[in-house]
Amino acid sequence: MKIQVAVEKSGFAFERVFTYNVPEKFEKYIDLGTRVLVPFGKKNSLRLGFVLKILATNDGECLVENLKAIDSVIDENSLLDKNAFDLAQWISSYYLCTYYEAFSAILPKYIKKEKKTEDFSGKIEISDIILSEYQDSVYKNILDWYFNSDIFCSLLYGITGSGKTSLFLKLAQKLALEKKNILILVPEISLMPQMLSNIEKYFGKDSFAYFHSGLTKKKREVQWWRIKKKLVNIVIGTRSAILTPFVPDLIIIDEEQESTYKSDKAPRFNAVEVAKFLCKKYKSKLLLSSATPSVKNFYYAKSGKIRLFEFTKRYGNAVLPEVSIVNINKNCYNNNSILSIELLNSINKSILNNKQVILLLDRRGMHTIARCLACGANVTCKNCSTTLSHHFVDNRDVFVCHYCGFTKNFSKICPNCKKSEVILFGVGTQSLEQEINKIIPGAKCIRVDADTTKMKSRYEKIFKDFRNGEYNIMLGTRMVAKGLDFDNVNLVGIICADQALFGESYKAYEKTFSLVSQAVGRSGRRDSGGKALIQTFSPNNEIIELAAEQDYNLFFEKEIEIRKILLYPPFADICTIGFVSEKEKNAWNSCQFFFEALKFTAKSEFYDIPLKILSPTPAFYLKIANKFRFKIIIKCKINKKFRGYLKKTLINYQNNNKLNEVQIFKKYKNGVNIFFDINSEVTF
Repeated sequence: MKIQVAVEKSGFAFERVFTYNVPEKFEKYIDLGTRVLVPFGKKNSLRLGFVLKILATNDGECLVENLKAIDSVIDENSLLDKNAFDLAQWISSYYLCTYYEAFSAILPKYIKKEKKTEDFSGKIEISDIILSEYQDSVYKNILDWYFNSDIFCSLLYGITGSGKTSLFLKLAQKLALEKKNILILVPEISLMPQMLSNIEKYFGKDSFAYFHSGLTKKKREVQWWRIKKKLVNIVIGTRSAILTPFVPDLIIIDEEQESTYKSDKAPRFNAVEVAKFLCKKYKSKLLLSSATPSVKNFYYAKSGKIRLFEFTKRYGNAVLPEVSIVNINKNCYNNNSILSIELLNSINKSILNNKQVILLLDRRGMHTIARCLACGANVTCKNCSTTLSHHFVDNRDVFVCHYCGFTKNFSKICPNCKKSEVILFGVGTQSLEQEINKIIPGAKCIRVDADTTKMKSRYEKIFKDFRNGEYNIMLGTRMVAKGLDFDNVNLVGIICADQALFGESYKAYEKTFSLVSQAVGRSGRRDSGGKALIQTFSPNNEIIELAAEQDYNLFFEKEIEIRKILLYPPFADICTIGFVSEKEKNAWNSCQFFFEALKFTAKSEFYDIPLKILSPTPAFYLKIANKFRFKIIIKCKINKKFRGYLKKTLINYQNNNKLNEVQIFKKYKNGVNIFFDINSEVTF
């Protein structure tokens, strides 16, 4: 028997496979998707691989002599069924990654032999969800879409606090009672405790499976097997849950606009796009939900490609909070503070009235910049072309890189000019927490950022304690701005609303509008009313003003015109080709050479496909973790012909590469790693 295997670390070409002999003793275990260990390369080092094809005896590959034999079989039975196999092949094709990367995402290494699991299927204990008359009318329309419409995807768009979660959980309840399979995705691990609490309340304990990266590998393996063995018909999770062996009748994606649904590591898939593929494959339905939908999906809804359901008012008697924009160029409490007088007064008032406050500052640490007054140079990371942030860790002052994790002791001596004139600028959550506890009487502040939630279980405890009133102020990064529902919060303060306006993404305006709108929406979610203060250095910025007014429709109209003029999604796909190496010259030369190969292939063989190839440029951050990065951006239409174009370019590139000093695709010091990223949130 001979097989074709997708092997790990076997080079770049995303459709490349290798043929091996199978010793007779292993033949009974071989099936599509079986994991095997194979000898690879001149040194015959053992590598993991997935069986992609079992060759017929008359196949041309079987005539090849001196084939290596596989070393061993990992799985006595393949853990990948045809559905998983099809999904992996689609991911490899659409996201231009290797077969191995796609298969290993669907079946991680820690998934091994079958685990003992308890069967809770059919044990759903429904606790009724009461909808308002307004909600119920939308609910009935969604039911009609689910059972009677040929349109597989819909968008539930409604203002913050309108009760979208209750509505889609009511839909999930009805379908669960009819033995339908429901998959619910949330964008952040921090939102899992709240969603799991709702599911347990309305569906019963242990009636569901959950899956996310915050679980230990052992717990993920147990949950994976519960799903694989079809012991549950409700699954809740983050992005990775879309790749579990679950065949859904309905997929619900909450806060569908969030960039966390897009993976930034191979395979660089987007869970929303994968969900669309699965729904088409299984003839299932997809319900997207958001108060600030992605511009792309709202455009599809407006154009009739997907169904649109709208909520225009909050649940019950709740109304949108009163929103004020504060110019922090003029209104700071003092010269050393970033808190405005208005916000301080509002916080004190809320505390006196036994109400709670959420403060959003999307920067962690003590200070964000360290700069020398003598020479003007910033203190930068030795491994990255980024500035170091000042943190207070384990009772000592340190500089930390937020990209590679490099840490060194704080010093006022400039590493550039050696003068002792380094001072600190910019406020992070750590320093703001100290200031709040110092100047606000009665403040009981809890901080929520990557430093305080290194243990994933901390999310649940922090939010539980805040909900129970043990803290009256919750200060955090963007993880406190979306999806959370606290009855007693009547004030939200956004400390610096314009931080994201000037980011590296073409979606900078969309992200800013969404973040500010979502944060504002955490206030006054019950009948008592609420208030939000937006502090900004750009008080007249149109995006800030629209977010304050919660006017998504007007924002969309303005943004979609810009996208159309500049040819950004939804009017084109974007393919980013990245070049990464420890040698700057090698990465740059490789990028330039590939650019020429792209132009040559387009002109000679693919002149009839629409393309806009932008010239090579450095990445937004040239160096991260001692690796230099360059990129080429192509505006295109991702389809079979475009993938053929890239495949042909790769062949031309590899066959004609004259850069002898560049050892392409090798993961050692002088090598250049090349990857493709489809519709990335950022431009690398």
